[in-house]
Amino acid sequence: MKLHLKKPVYREFMKFLAVGAMLLSMGIHSLYSQQANYVSGNVTEASGEPLAGVSVVVKNTKTGTVTNSDGKYAISAASGAILEFSCLGYVTQEIPAGNSTVVNVVLQENVEMLNEVVVVGYGVQKKRDLTGAVSSVKMNDAPVATFSTISHALAGKAAGLNVSQTSAQVGGSVKFRIRGETSINAGNDPLIIIDGFPVTSNPSPGSGNRYDSGKTDNLLESINPDDIESIEVLKDASSTAIYGARAGHGVIIITTKRGKIGKTKVTYSGNYSVQNMKNPYKMLNAQDFMNRRNKDLYEEWMKNNGQGIYGQYLPPKDNPEPFAAHYTDAEIAAAKTTDWFDAVTRTGRQQSHNLSLTGGNEATQYLVSLNYFTQKGVIQTNDLERYTANVNLDHQVSGYVKTGISLNLSRNEYNNVPLGDNDWENAGVIPAAVHSIPYIPVRDENGDYTANPYMGQLPNAASLLEITDLTTKDRLLGSVYLEIKPVRDLTIRGSLGADRKYAKRRQYVPTTTMYGARVNGQATIVQDDKMDILSDLTVTYVKEAGNHSLTALAGYSYQKMSSEWVRAGNDNFPLDGFLYNNLEAGNNAKPDVGSSASTSSMSSYFARVNYSWTGKYLLTATLRCAPTVLPTLCRRNVGDISRRRLSGGVSRTKPLWKERQISSPTASCAQVTVKPATPTWVSAFMIRTALPAHTFSAIRDIQEWALPNWEIRI
Repeated sequence: MKLHLKKPVYREFMKFLAVGAMLLSMGIHSLYSQQANYVSGNVTEASGEPLAGVSVVVKNTKTGTVTNSDGKYAISAASGAILEFSCLGYVTQEIPAGNSTVVNVVLQENVEMLNEVVVVGYGVQKKRDLTGAVSSVKMNDAPVATFSTISHALAGKAAGLNVSQTSAQVGGSVKFRIRGETSINAGNDPLIIIDGFPVTSNPSPGSGNRYDSGKTDNLLESINPDDIESIEVLKDASSTAIYGARAGHGVIIITTKRGKIGKTKVTYSGNYSVQNMKNPYKMLNAQDFMNRRNKDLYEEWMKNNGQGIYGQYLPPKDNPEPFAAHYTDAEIAAAKTTDWFDAVTRTGRQQSHNLSLTGGNEATQYLVSLNYFTQKGVIQTNDLERYTANVNLDHQVSGYVKTGISLNLSRNEYNNVPLGDNDWENAGVIPAAVHSIPYIPVRDENGDYTANPYMGQLPNAASLLEITDLTTKDRLLGSVYLEIKPVRDLTIRGSLGADRKYAKRRQYVPTTTMYGARVNGQATIVQDDKMDILSDLTVTYVKEAGNHSLTALAGYSYQKMSSEWVRAGNDNFPLDGFLYNNLEAGNNAKPDVGSSASTSSMSSYFARVNYSWTGKYLLTATLRCAPTVLPTLCRRNVGDISRRRLSGGVSRTKPLWKERQISSPTASCAQVTVKPATPTWVSAFMIRTALPAHTFSAIRDIQEWALPNWEIRI
């Protein structure tokens, strides 16, 4: 078949082909020009030294690489792409690649970041002088909204720090883990320091009955999140050794805001928010449940009688009884659905109000803040109220003497609900609601709570909300310090602090609950009173001369911990109206009573030396030991060491060995355990260091010279 086109049509057709060919040619050329080319180059610092470990990324893409030990890189990038060069401690640069195949970059130091001061044990350091692994979280002046405690706000803020809530209670317990779990049987909790005071949680007393309400042992529940200035996370041995063995799982240092020079400033902030369950349970309605129940029973009937598909595997029964559905069609159609989760949940509400007063002059700076926080949880009757007051005062007595106080007072009031993970007769609100039958009403025609016809031991979920369970926690955390500078470069600082924690829990299980009806009402009161006293004395010497910088710290710390606990309970009450206010009205033949008390103390010496040469070679050495060790250490007599830890770290920004250049502050780590060949005055000794592994032969020689007759194992 031949196609004949008239001349006008032919001309239009040829024009169309020509335009199409031109567009195709332009597209191919554009595609060719967009093809990736390899771009390579060198990355150096201002002095000309190569930088290793610099991140090189094609902007707005996932293509990236890092420089090698010689500062060289190679990356695939389209013509006209923008390359982004970034490295910790240096200013990030963006450079257009253009059509170049070689792009050399000189990164400038981020002086502002390197000179930023972070809080470390018993002092502060510049970031550029750190040899340990420290993450710093700076809290800006903006209000911290929607968080009940600062614990929840820390999630995802620092590398290596994992924060998870372990309880569904409002203000529930939070678990901190630094660089994961390191122990199976012992604890994994880090040491928490608030304004220089090592704190422990204010534990919520136990319920005293079978219903577990979940934990509210939140270490930071007494601190207003808006009062926090900064949070430092110390993660390795070099940074945590100053606190001894109890810092084996890391340290979290919290510093509260203090007054600043300026006119008096009054600030108010408030917020209001609502909360709902993010992923609510999807439950069957009454009709779906009844149909599902009939199908399950029919499946069971076929299996028992060898009918249907089961006839291929089981011998069928002769003349089996016909199947009778448990629920008739009329019953299914008339059934009303009970939303058990709607019966025990609600829309949560949360609000916070903060008022602060700050100011001062060159002699005196002050900060006073008040906070009110309330949260009504998504489970009915589950509430939290918190009142906090914070006072920080600094006064320059003279050019050589400075003093100040830090005071934090708080009260937390909890209305607890059974939200533990127990099951069956000890089940909390959530498990009981999950197992409830959707066609059974919450109450029967007499107004009494209904029972589960299939699981009689399971309590009515709504009845558990009748339990009265109140916890009150009071805390006073305060300290006073005196700082003296007798001579230039020398600072003597003494501080005395106290942490008083009081908790009281009052609970009554009424006869409207399954367990309460069994024991005819149960009342319990538990009180817990703890007191910690801390005294620290430190001497700090700071000296800079030419290319050398030295900071030496020595100190002594003493801490005393005491606690008292008492519990009283009774059951078999004549009526529920007394609640927990009339324990003697109970008729139990042997009421529940208990008490305990304990006192302990710890003291230790500590020292740290930070040395910097030309700002590029850094050395940190730290020691902490018990008072009984120090004189014994000198005499080398038989003694006892209860707590000891020696740690050192070396960091450098220039390579010391050409055959193994390390330009990153993070070097390979190793651990040396030294054990005596024969019993002496010490049972074990540990050194942790950030020195390169090939330098340990020198360390071994030094240790063998310093500690003769010792066996060293690496």
